[in-house]
Amino acid sequence: MSKKPDVNVGITAGVKYWLFFMLSLAVLGYSPMLSITFGAIGGFASGVIAAWLKPKDEYAPSKKEQKERQEAESKSAEPPKSVRSTRSSAASARRKAHSRSSRRFSLSFRRRR
Repeated sequence: MSKKPDVNVGITAGVKYWLFFMLSLAVLGYSPMLSITFGAIGGFASGVIAAWLKPKDEYAPSKKEQKERQEAESKSAEPPKSVRSTRSSAASARRKAHSRSSRRFSLSFRRRR
């Protein structure tokens, strides 16, 4: 036996699509009454389709995705091999950035004699 369609999903989707169709037709130059009418027809049709299809809230991963997730978790459980000090890496990054900028703009900021 088939399940009943979800009315709340249909109403929200119908209103969204009605506004979309109505504004699109108005931008294309249709008269206001015609764009409201065709927008309502399009919104009603899309609302019925959305309520009938009922988008799933839950996601069930496939076996391949589950296996990849388990492998990633097992790899992340291993301790890191070596940890560098953040202080020394930040200082070296500043030095590199300073030397790059001085090379890039050396011609424009060069002292003239």
